Amino acid sequence: MHLISPAVDVYETAKGWNIHVEPPGVRNEDIKIDASDNVVSLSDESKFSQDYNRNNVRYQERRFGAYSRTIPLPDSVDRDMIDASFKDGVLSLFLPKGEAAQPRKITFA
Repeated sequence: MHLISPAVDVYETAKGWNIHVEPPGVRNEDIKIDASDNVVSLSDESKFSQDYNRNNVRYQERRFGAYSRTIPLPDSVDRDMIDASFKDGVLSLFLPKGEAAQPRKITFA
């Protein structure tokens, strides 16, 4: 079994952080997401297809096995409002900033 490291993009907006992950050959209901202790952890396992016998494989580029990614989070993430979706093979997470971290316009009184 090979340890797989899926591609991950993280970018920040004024309202929070967006994380996009390309988990290899997994079902969305099998992806485990845990946000705690200033990290978000993603894990799953892609399994070798039962449609064919491993002994008959002549060429194989796809990888199968467990993967795990841990991404550090800033303290300002509102962990209760994290949102996840899975579409077209891409897992998308939105981690909103808490109120204290939101940009504010300061005006003179």
